[in-house]
Amino acid sequence: MKFGISISRAIALFGIVTAISLGTIIFTGVYALSELKVGGPLYDKIKLGNDLVADILPPPEYVIEAYLEATLALRDPAELSMHRDRLVQLKKEYDERHDFWLKSDLDSTIKSKLTLESHREVERFWVAVNDVLLPALAKADMASAEKSYKDVSAAYAAHRTLIDDIVKRTNDGNAETETDAVNRVKRFTLILWVVSGLAFFIVGAGIIGVAIGVIHPIAKMTRVMKRLADGEMNDDVPALTRDDEVGAMAKAVQVFKENALRVGAMKTEQIELASKTEAERHAAM
Repeated sequence: MKFGISISRAIALFGIVTAISLGTIIFTGVYALSELKVGGPLYDKIKLGNDLVADILPPPEYVIEAYLEATLALRDPAELSMHRDRLVQLKKEYDERHDFWLKSDLDSTIKSKLTLESHREVERFWVAVNDVLLPALAKADMASAEKSYKDVSAAYAAHRTLIDDIVKRTNDGNAETETDAVNRVKRFTLILWVVSGLAFFIVGAGIIGVAIGVIHPIAKMTRVMKRLADGEMNDDVPALTRDDEVGAMAKAVQVFKENALRVGAMKTEQIELASKTEAERHAAM
């Protein structure tokens, strides 16, 4: 099957397809950045879910729920077994998260406050609860229980102060990180537009260059060859000074023209010679 499409049309079609493809790439890249960037819809949805969980569930690294259970155990010794079991579970959760943060890449200052300073107060808290408060409650020694509860409260208060400072530092750091991320997204978006613009320019310049440097001289050469085939030898062959493939084609056409001129000159000479011979023959008669 043959397709009747010229080179110029093929290149024009290629340019259109390329432009559409580049436009699609730009649109997809910008859309993806807008959707996935910090402050974008997906980020906001994830952040909102995390904020909800943070508001509902106390984090294991902050022993406020353990402090509540210790308080409830003191106020309701009849349910001591239930509160003790809950405290065991809370300590297990705290230890697991503490081990996680020890191995994390958290900022060194915040990590030190959380895993060393705060943990030191939490250890005091657990010792006061497990070694003094709960045994005193089990023996119904309320005086010792009340006294140990003061130590529990003091350890918790020191821990709470450190936790508040950690939260403030973390929030400040997160705000700086989000601002930096937003600025980086803006820079990447700008770079994407610049690179895409350059790509459009290069492709456009390439198409124009091909049109001017290849298609136009070939089309002109085609017209000259058609005239040469029709016997018109007055047109100059274009692109003879070029050193590329187009120049080689032009030189080949020039050779064809010169050969055609020589053949024409030889025919003219033959005709003139034949006429002269015929004239001499008639004169001799």
